[in-house]
Amino acid sequence: MVITGGEPLLYKDSNKTLLDIWKKFPKMFFMFYTNGTLISKEVAEKFAELSNVSPAISIEGFEKETDERRGKGVFKKILQATENLKKVGVPFGVSVTATSKNFDTIMKDEFWDFVFKELGATYAWIFQIMPIGCANDAKELMITPEQRVKLYRKWEYLIKDKKYCVADFWNSGILSNGCIAYGRSSGYFYIDWNGNIMPCVFVPYYTDNVFDLYKNNKKLEDALFSDFFKKGRKWQDGYGYDDSLKKKNWLMPCSIRDHWINFKGSIMTKNVKTEDLPAAQTIKSEEYSKILEDFDKELEKLTQPIWDKEFLGKR
Repeated sequence: MVITGGEPLLYKDSNKTLLDIWKKFPKMFFMFYTNGTLISKEVAEKFAELSNVSPAISIEGFEKETDERRGKGVFKKILQATENLKKVGVPFGVSVTATSKNFDTIMKDEFWDFVFKELGATYAWIFQIMPIGCANDAKELMITPEQRVKLYRKWEYLIKDKKYCVADFWNSGILSNGCIAYGRSSGYFYIDWNGNIMPCVFVPYYTDNVFDLYKNNKKLEDALFSDFFKKGRKWQDGYGYDDSLKKKNWLMPCSIRDHWINFKGSIMTKNVKTEDLPAAQTIKSEEYSKILEDFDKELEKLTQPIWDKEFLGKR
């Protein structure tokens, strides 16, 4: 089970924290995303006692990039947090958000050597920023299709040559047979703080709420058979998940980011609700749609030849 934030270690309800949940379910393994600022020596020791939890600490590059996005002084607190974890033998990872602002830094071997050799991370996640809301973030923070291909090649290199355990949520789609959303087999779905059940943490749209389901004597799996989720899985199957011999370009695996027009036209249903105001703005913004549509067309032009030659063996 993966837990995101805000900051999960701030959670407290009826004097209970997440550590109480992790203790209650010792046969489950938990990973949670954190800024690392609350991982004191005492907290690290509790993680070691539980032995079923691993923190993924958000880092945006070195001190300049991390403090710029996470707040002044956060980078130094991350250094202390990782020392605390290493001393008690708790495996941890890092989470890096690739944006136009830190792209050059995360393309350097120096950064990844720092993550694995100096910080001592066991694994790393790369998340390319998914802009939701007005079109400004899409224009200012998204990496370009060309940069995404460069990041894919960097990920290949980090895995094969550096032997670092790195996963790029989009560029690693070849390892998961494409999109893992919509509760597909070997996939997942996401429940937000309000109980809204969404196909993916990057798809802020839903039709069912877990609290409402339980009030009506229904179960969580009922949400997996909504028209919204079924349409998403139908697209996944048609994109090659159900037949590896007919698989399409898994270098573009994401149903929403990489296939925005299809998502709006073929997966979204009339009864879909928006998680928040930015999600509603996204659907209505013609400028946003144009940016994503152009992005997807250019990305296909760049990645399809790679897919055809290197994965399908076409000449």
